[in-house]
Amino acid sequence: MRVAREEKPALPELARIERRRLAGKEFASPAVIDLHGLRQDEAYRALAQFIARARAKGHGTVLVVTGKGSAQRESVLRANVPRWLAEHEFKSQILAISPAHSAHGGDGAFYLRLRKLR
Repeated sequence: MRVAREEKPALPELARIERRRLAGKEFASPAVIDLHGLRQDEAYRALAQFIARARAKGHGTVLVVTGKGSAQRESVLRANVPRWLAEHEFKSQILAISPAHSAHGGDGAFYLRLRKLR
């Protein structure tokens, strides 16, 4: 009998202490992108450019706002952004991902911890 293994998340989550720090009022990242109203292809390109610019400017943690969707349906971007970030193009640039605190968008946003440029 084979025991089913739990799948590893595509990207690790931020440490609890870092999530707590981000939830505080001192979090005011100048690097925030709001993907509301963009089509998937537009959002993908905008996200790629945003991450590249944020890393070039030395930002460690950024906020990506996707929107929550409606009560009947999850936002397409909310569902796809974590999947996109796990792809090779992005995965090499990101250390961790976590849902944002309610003060920063809650279920409709993500914190990303970026890798530093070498």
